[in-house]
Amino acid sequence: SKGQMPTGGRRCYGYIGKGKNRGQIIMKEADHLRAAAQDIRDKISIREATRRMNERGSRTTMGKEWSPRSLVKCLKSPRLRGKRIHLGQLTDGDWTGIFSEDEQLDLINRINQAGATYRDNPRIGNDHLLTGLATCGICGHRLGYGRTKKGEVVHARYVCKRTPGSTACGGVSCAE
Repeated sequence: SKGQMPTGGRRCYGYIGKGKNRGQIIMKEADHLRAAAQDIRDKISIREATRRMNERGSRTTMGKEWSPRSLVKCLKSPRLRGKRIHLGQLTDGDWTGIFSEDEQLDLINRINQAGATYRDNPRIGNDHLLTGLATCGICGHRLGYGRTKKGEVVHARYVCKRTPGSTACGGVSCAE
């Protein structure tokens, strides 16, 4: 209720979590967040923004690659604008935000619009019988549908897809 940065749980990406410097911005991490936010403002997909975060060498506070879900959750956190939720109430924090209120609310709006566009797309879905059911024999992840083109011939396949933040191996494919 005093607006202090929480000390329990995982550290908020972009800030020092404990000690006398608690709540101070870690500039390198803040720069990664600002770059991801700029990608989203430039209408780059969340998946691509995530891939770019990982390529820049950014890792989550747990030392893992970013996934689209973890990036969105981080970018939507009110802590990044110097606020916190305490007992269900949004309160001002005693630390400096990485984003201004307007910047982050615009970013959240853009993320939500991208999600709505994705959900409303009639092409999204499992049009192929084994999508999500067949699993990779190496890593155990579900296989997704993919196509490759050799000359004029299109080959439909189920593929272990390596995506940002995923532990899928990307090494298995099977003809449809």
